[in-house]
Amino acid sequence: MTVPDTLYRAALWVAIIGLAAWGLGLAFLPDLVYGIGNTNPMNRATAATLGAALAGLAIVLLCMATDQKAKLAQAAAIAVALLVLMRLYLMYGNESVLVNAATLGSVVIGAGVAIIMFMKATAPTATEKKATPIRASFS
Repeated sequence: MTVPDTLYRAALWVAIIGLAAWGLGLAFLPDLVYGIGNTNPMNRATAATLGAALAGLAIVLLCMATDQKAKLAQAAAIAVALLVLMRLYLMYGNESVLVNAATLGSVVIGAGVAIIMFMKATAPTATEKKATPIRASFS
C-alpha cells in the first residue's frame, strides 16, 4: 500500500513541529514543559539531554520533509553535535552533570563521531571529483 505524498509530508511536518517544541522546551524551559507529561521529580540533566535528542531528530526529519535526502548524514552529525553541546552545558553551564572521566569521555567520543560524520557527509563523492587531464610536454 502506498501513502500519498501529501499525507507523508503532512505527517513529517506534524512530527517536526511536535519534536522541536518538546525538544526545545525540555532543553531550555524544563520547569514549564516537564510537568506537562510527568508526575515524577524532574532531573534537569535528563530532561535537557532528552530535549537535545528530540530537537536533533526534528532536524533529521526536516531534511526528509524538504527532500534533502543527501543532507541526512549532515543532519545526523548536527544532531549528535547538539547532544555534545547540551552535555557540555550541563557539565559546565548549570553544573547538573558531574565532570569526571565518564562524562568527559562521552563528550570527546561524541564530538569525534560528529566531526567524522560531518566530514564524511561533506566530502565529494567519486562522481563529483574531477579527473585532472594528463598533459604530455614534448619539447
